[in-house]
Amino acid sequence: MVARWWNHERSPEAVERDFGPSVDGDDATELFLACADDQPFGLIQRYSIDAYPEYVEELTPVCPVPPGALSMDYLIGEPQMRGQGLGAAMVTTLVAESWACCPQADDVIVPVSAGNYHYIYRIERPPVQEAQAVVSVTGG
Repeated sequence: MVARWWNHERSPEAVERDFGPSVDGDDATELFLACADDQPFGLIQRYSIDAYPEYVEELTPVCPVPPGALSMDYLIGEPQMRGQGLGAAMVTTLVAESWACCPQADDVIVPVSAGNYHYIYRIERPPVQEAQAVVSVTGG
């Protein structure tokens, strides 16, 4: 399911090329590992949209992009973890942490492909209380 929307090559070289700078702290995108009961199940990333002028240009015809706005994207890599409210909990957790660590941000914009109904549903759905309590997001 993830491969349909997360358009990245999977070779070790491609993973290093695409994510290495973020892992090393040399890119504006921050990567976080999502865990439940200390077991990793997903990845979530956060970035200031301003850090990518070409992305601001792409989004502006579709929606206003306020200065300092953040964006994020996530995936649940373990199929057995889907459908438990963990995606919504992951997003809720990172948004709450974002207000504290990114005071310049008043907005979070999450562009989603119109055909990705599961993602849209998860973003709009409030997290299950139990799921919210067990999700931790670490890294960055």
